[in-house]
Amino acid sequence: MELTGRIIADLEERSGVSQRSGNKWMVREYMIEVQDNTHVAVYSVCFFEIPA
Repeated sequence: MELTGRIIADLEERSGVSQRSGNKWMVREYMIEVQDNTHVAVYSVCFFEIPA
């Protein structure tokens, strides 16, 4: 799936240590606003995270 939009929120980075493997992890979360190309002026908000 491919989305095009604008970032409306850049949330705090989260980090921790995996209980299973003991490895450190970090993730950054974002919210984007996406316009539906089939309907004019209809917007959706999507939330996603990217491993840092």
